[in-house]
Amino acid sequence: MSTKIINIPEQPPEDGLQSYKEYTLNAEQYYLIDQAFLVPGQKVSFRIFSLHGQMLKLVLDADESAPAAIDKTTVDEKSDFLIKSSDIPLYQDYLSMLTKTDSAFKGDKSKAAVIIKEQSKMVMKDLFANPVSRQTVETVRDTASHIIKCIFEEPEVIYDLLTLKKHDFYSYMHSVNVAVLCIGLGRIMGLPEKTIEHHGTGALLHDIGKTAIPLEILNKQGKLSSAEFHIYKTHVAQGMKILKEVGGLPDESLIIVLQHHEKLTGKGYPLGLSDKEIKTAGRISAIADCYDYLTTPRPNKYALNPYEALKTIAAEKEDYDRALLAAFVKMLGKMAKTS
Repeated sequence: MSTKIINIPEQPPEDGLQSYKEYTLNAEQYYLIDQAFLVPGQKVSFRIFSLHGQMLKLVLDADESAPAAIDKTTVDEKSDFLIKSSDIPLYQDYLSMLTKTDSAFKGDKSKAAVIIKEQSKMVMKDLFANPVSRQTVETVRDTASHIIKCIFEEPEVIYDLLTLKKHDFYSYMHSVNVAVLCIGLGRIMGLPEKTIEHHGTGALLHDIGKTAIPLEILNKQGKLSSAEFHIYKTHVAQGMKILKEVGGLPDESLIIVLQHHEKLTGKGYPLGLSDKEIKTAGRISAIADCYDYLTTPRPNKYALNPYEALKTIAAEKEDYDRALLAAFVKMLGKMAKTS
């Protein structure tokens, strides 16, 4: 099977290179898929790309009129795989077929968790790409319920639900990870399931205000200027504005949107709240948000592994609820030991 390097623009030259900055600014044209679903021999009707450093390669050329079988040499590559965002419906059809016909995906709770993660990602990508409505909020609520059911039935699948190896820093991927972490921590702390559902919904929506922030700021290479950081911080207020206009969300969900950047020391934003002013939902989401931020590659920083991230958060323990932080470290201890 032939491969070629392509540019990301809609009408690229036949060959060419693409900088990581250009890739991120055009990222909405592409969608990161899980390698677990690239089953050798299975036919797909969409193009598959791989990301190698700063290069995006077309590794399987297929469409509805000319489906192609996945080659084993393709999925053996150590890279991230993407499809065109416009091909997501075809990918959804492929996943549906795979879960019904491939024996490897039947009765496997780990693979079932990965399917839920993929479905959650697609829900969130759609949410970030389109205006928020009461209907989309209900879909997000359903997504949180699916994640909760998965974790409550088999707590160990939290490691499968999290996306650790990722070149991307899409807001929708971050939101799914933060939701998984908030739900897992809520379960360990023995919170009521309805409360955890509210937390999961809020976590999925916590960065929706970033849709109002210019991509040039979100994906900037290097440190933000003070003026740019001021604009960036408005994503909290923007998110609250969007969700209050839609309505229908419980207070605990909105608290996560409002307080996920607050710190017990009063050094957070947007309100500079401290100690008892920060609700449980805000305390949980602050830890989850910080952890996923630290373990996610960004334009201006390298990702930390789980152990390094937990060590970094522990060094700033005055900013976070100690009991929640201890439970969080215990929850992710297995992952940190193997990183």
